[in-house]
Amino acid sequence: MSILVRLLRFAYRYRGYTIFGYFCLLMTIALGLVQPMIFREVIDVGIGQRNPDHLLAMALALVVVNVVSSIAGFGQSYCNEYVSQRVAYDIRNALYDHLQRLSFAYHDRARTGELMSRVTSDVEHSRVFVGNGVLQIINTTVLYVAILSIMVSLDWWLSIVSLATLPFIAVTAIMYGRRVHPMFRRVQRQWAHLTAVLQENITGVRVVKAFAREPFEVTKFEEENQAFLERQVATSRLQAFVFPMMVFISSIGTVAILWFGGIEAIEGRLSVGSLIAFNSYLMRLAGPTRQFGWIVAWVSRATASGERLFEILDAP
Repeated sequence: MSILVRLLRFAYRYRGYTIFGYFCLLMTIALGLVQPMIFREVIDVGIGQRNPDHLLAMALALVVVNVVSSIAGFGQSYCNEYVSQRVAYDIRNALYDHLQRLSFAYHDRARTGELMSRVTSDVEHSRVFVGNGVLQIINTTVLYVAILSIMVSLDWWLSIVSLATLPFIAVTAIMYGRRVHPMFRRVQRQWAHLTAVLQENITGVRVVKAFAREPFEVTKFEEENQAFLERQVATSRLQAFVFPMMVFISSIGTVAILWFGGIEAIEGRLSVGSLIAFNSYLMRLAGPTRQFGWIVAWVSRATASGERLFEILDAP
């Protein structure tokens, strides 16, 4: 956690952009939560009571909501990307400045290719976390709290039935995080080895050719590249299994709503518009549910990359 906090400190100097970007995010979320209520009014009042004036009013309201939401989405995306790029810029400058001041002994031990991978690949992974990772954490948290509150206000019993899958999603995310963090660390370490081999070979290509060592160097690079491929594929295999699993678990809640909510609508305890709004809110949780896996991946990758970055910045 301390590694992530240190990464976020780089974004503090751009707190004005950050605050405005999060304000736009909250506005986008709020406007998105209004739309199912508009659809409920359309079905229960506009269509159910045959009120064309109400239909027109709801249609205009939907247009206004979408226009304002699009403008807020632009502000959120621009501010988020601006801050993340500035953070990457500052980290790269800090790393380069510190590398210039390190001792001869440090550079004798360090491999140039590995240092290059940290200044490039690890900085990029840290940038993604500071930008999109933190944004999605806030987005997911706010959406879950807001949608759960609205769903409980509509029908608390149906909410309990449809959200019974949340503990299974949480357990899946926790288990995934425990497994994927060391895997990302190994991927980053192997990428550093691969970059170091490439840099040493290109720098010393004249010596390699002078001693006819091309086959040896090709084999050496292929071995490192094969190791990197295997670690990447192993990580991708785990992601390919976990993410669809989360979506499948969350879809069970939709089935529960259609079954139990349909029965309540038939018996008159729930309006058709409320049922559609309820299902719409649950569907809006599908995106954040899928994001659980990505959030865990971003945090794990950023932690692994941050450790490697601060190894340089903390070197005396």
